[in-house]
Amino acid sequence: QCEALVFLGRMMGMSMRSSTFLPLRLAPAVWKQIVGQNVTRDDILGVDLLSFNMTEAMTESPDRSQFDMTFDQTFTGVTADQRLCPLVPYGERIKVTYGRRNTYSSLLREFRNHEFREQVDLIRKGMVDVVPNPALMLFDGPELEKAVCGVNSVDIALLKRHTVYQGRYSESHQVIQYFWEVRV
Repeated sequence: QCEALVFLGRMMGMSMRSSTFLPLRLAPAVWKQIVGQNVTRDDILGVDLLSFNMTEAMTESPDRSQFDMTFDQTFTGVTADQRLCPLVPYGERIKVTYGRRNTYSSLLREFRNHEFREQVDLIRKGMVDVVPNPALMLFDGPELEKAVCGVNSVDIALLKRHTVYQGRYSESHQVIQYFWEVRV
């Protein structure tokens, strides 16, 4: 896996240098981490809404009895590949209590911020083989994504002109009209 990620980074660097864009779909947090930007609360929301909502509900829980009835959580997080990961030593054995709910929330967010650090570092290593690190650091996350992937847009007018309808559907069919309204 390590060699593949370094290779991916080299390909990303080559795409930047040659303007031959790659069709990659990476989370905004990944692009930001490649260039050393801090990951924001919104970036985490985009990756793990469920955990984020749970920690928000925990920290906003009004009292101990409601918290105890609602939450049965240990000091663990679930990785992207669904493995349970302790956030503290023996975290799988330590119950999150009302008094430690803010600590758990902070640890889980920190875990999310750094979950892909090794992979991101390997991608960056490959990129700096092709694009010098000082040049790479001139980009922010969205700019890097644009440099590697190009502009992510679809020409709706072009798509509409070349769409072929079949069966009972035609350009004037109500469902098709709704479809194009939503797209525009």
